[in-house]
Amino acid sequence: MNFNLYNSLMLVGAVQGLIFASIVFLSKKYRKRSNYFLAALILCVALNVLQYYLLKTKILTAQEFFGIFYIPFSTLTIVIYYFYVLIFLYPERKISSKEKWLLLPFCIFFLLTLFYKICLHTGNLTERINQFFAKLIHIHEIFGCLFSLVLLLMIMRLLRRKYLVNDRESFSEFPLNQYLWLRINTIIYILFCVLWAVSIYINLFYGENEADFFYYFFWILSSFSIYWLGHLGIYSFGVAKEQDSIRKFSMQKTNPIVKEVKQSEHIKTLQQMINRDKIHLDNNITLESVAEKLNLNKSYLSRLINSELKMNFSDYLNSVRVEEAKSYISNPEFSNYTLVAIGLEAGFNSKSTFNNAFKKFTGLTPSEYRKSLAQNISVSQE
Repeated sequence: MNFNLYNSLMLVGAVQGLIFASIVFLSKKYRKRSNYFLAALILCVALNVLQYYLLKTKILTAQEFFGIFYIPFSTLTIVIYYFYVLIFLYPERKISSKEKWLLLPFCIFFLLTLFYKICLHTGNLTERINQFFAKLIHIHEIFGCLFSLVLLLMIMRLLRRKYLVNDRESFSEFPLNQYLWLRINTIIYILFCVLWAVSIYINLFYGENEADFFYYFFWILSSFSIYWLGHLGIYSFGVAKEQDSIRKFSMQKTNPIVKEVKQSEHIKTLQQMINRDKIHLDNNITLESVAEKLNLNKSYLSRLINSELKMNFSDYLNSVRVEEAKSYISNPEFSNYTLVAIGLEAGFNSKSTFNNAFKKFTGLTPSEYRKSLAQNISVSQE
């Protein structure tokens, strides 16, 4: 047996992943296609870490490991991640037959692995098959690394297209925090591939013992990624769910968020666009886009807002968003909702921007404002 701190961290990550995947698959609370792909992804990572834990602790011999437990997850994990991102970005979209072909490499390597297991357990394992399988393991590692890297670059392109090209106008339905979560996670996986490539190179040219440190580092990071995926993936899902509820409330709300005071016709129209069309909820709205809707020159509209509203366009928009956020925070229906979800749904593109703008216009942070409301309610009840 070979137990050490590295092995322990691997085991903790694997067990955590198995528990998390079970909770998502069995819980009605997380019943959503993207969550099922996320759980499947975490399950694959957890099982991969677990099988190498059994090998590295020498609980299993190499022959027992490859003959019983080994599954070639390297060509499966990133495919599931690709499907997860696809469904996360486009919830109603079905995975096409063409995209399902991405599972072919895993199927081929799995069948070859299954052939080895059958030969081993039926007593038909020859030296030639043994040598072929030893080479196959290296081929699978190299191919899996390159295949994963290509898929990750495809995901980055998919994210860029979603954010910058095709769906720019409807981006309020896919908030910036969700885009950033997927982008950061994909970049982390690309870095994993780089570390994986280094481990493979050292293993091939300097031997398994020299590569052990890098592989341990890779598996421990994989264990931590289970926590990262589980916590942030479900947190992102929770925030998105809260945003959906807030959005429905906002669309049904008829009270004007800004008072239409006696101003020029253009400013009145701008205020109507805020009250009626809720343009402030779109975190992509710009002075240029508003000027275009009003058929005005951008510079002229900017001067008009400054002279009549006594603040620039950005500050005015943020002040309206703060009022929107205040209406959500003061609503008992959203008392347990995260302030992140409230800020994002009010039109801010990040938590920090929301906090800074809120304090600028109220003198309090959103959490302080929520606490002050709670204290006022408790005092009035007394």
